[in-house]
Amino acid sequence: MRDLMDFLTQGITSEDPIIPDITRFMESLRQSNRMRYSESGAGQIYGERCHFFSYACIDEKDETPVNSAGDLSVKDRLLFEFASNIQIGDSQNNPVWVPSPERVSELKEQNLISVWHAWRGMALKESVVFLGTEDIGFNKSTLPHNVENDYLPLYLYGLYQKYQLFVFADELMRKGAYLAEHLEEVRKLMDRFMDFRNKFWFNEVTRKPLGGELYRKFQQGLESTLLYEMVSSQVKDLKEYYEERRQRRIGVLLNLFTFAFLPLSAVIGVFGMTFFQGDWPLFIRTHKETARIYAAEELCPLRTCFQMFASSLLSFPAQK
Repeated sequence: MRDLMDFLTQGITSEDPIIPDITRFMESLRQSNRMRYSESGAGQIYGERCHFFSYACIDEKDETPVNSAGDLSVKDRLLFEFASNIQIGDSQNNPVWVPSPERVSELKEQNLISVWHAWRGMALKESVVFLGTEDIGFNKSTLPHNVENDYLPLYLYGLYQKYQLFVFADELMRKGAYLAEHLEEVRKLMDRFMDFRNKFWFNEVTRKPLGGELYRKFQQGLESTLLYEMVSSQVKDLKEYYEERRQRRIGVLLNLFTFAFLPLSAVIGVFGMTFFQGDWPLFIRTHKETARIYAAEELCPLRTCFQMFASSLLSFPAQK
């Protein structure tokens, strides 16, 4: 399987020339010293499992439930086996693969795609399948065309959303735990997530009702919505943490400025009338004495500032 995946992903994972023959491709791998994509870090993360996307058609009229573990009809049972990649009949005859009643209810509520009577589908975490249940022309020609040209791009879009959210969640978990060391990186990561949310995360991607239903089922099957909520919660917590730190810093600066300039405000408030009335000799003498007190008695931790203030006043000539 690993060799097949390396062969099929040619031209996507590297810029090397595409080799159309798998035998020649395997020979080139054995002669090359480069690490193959399936052995790289990205290949092991994103290519660990293959997502299954397929279509089939049957002619089945029976709607009677046949599964003792739940009310799965023949069509639903075949659809479940098709999506789960198990042998036909195992969900009924093999105890290992018989779903529980809770699982059946969950499949019908969250994963089953049932819009028209002639076909249905199922979206699981690693597979999406469509099953035509009647032998009609639509299921033989139009439905396969729609699956390949319309539904597959929509599923790939949902898959892209999940992988991007997975990357965000992983980086936020690793770097968010050490904010002091990765502060700038976490801020850039938050900006990237906001950019992703504005450009790629939408509640609706098409005006067609069927397209909207498929889009929601794909997201539920891939569990993208839960992952998005988790990442959004992490980003929200980090934003609140940054805002709280900023508010604390602003509070410290305000207290510092208040403590530093409050004595000057008091002096100006007390002797302001003297200044505005034009009694300059009294104004200068009073402020000289005040400056000497602050500079000599160490009444304020910012003694250096007041010493500079005192020297400037002492050098000011008094009017006679």
